[in-house]
Amino acid sequence: MVSGGTPSNLFKFDDGRLVVEFLGGTRLEVPSQYAQASPMEHITGNAPPFFLFHGTWDSLVPVDHARDFHKALKEAGIDSELYLLRYRGHITTFLTRGSAMDAAMAFLRRELGD
Repeated sequence: MVSGGTPSNLFKFDDGRLVVEFLGGTRLEVPSQYAQASPMEHITGNAPPFFLFHGTWDSLVPVDHARDFHKALKEAGIDSELYLLRYRGHITTFLTRGSAMDAAMAFLRRELGD
């Protein structure tokens, strides 16, 4: 799995309009929706290896989402690599992701034994 700028725990977001509209209510009103939409809540020993990339200046999805998700994957015994793009926000991470994609391809080659 290659994933960038991933909102891994929707409980971390304030009850802003976008998230509330997307999930159908606030964290207190529909906690099961927030859990279902949060990758952190679905880590199992059967999960595939993860390559996570994230901009260190991401203000839309703060970098702690990637750090916490990476840590949880490792604790569950899942191969995971965290690649941080310094001085990049959410959009610039995707617009200038070249080095992250090279690292992701190397990760996938190692994981696939190719």
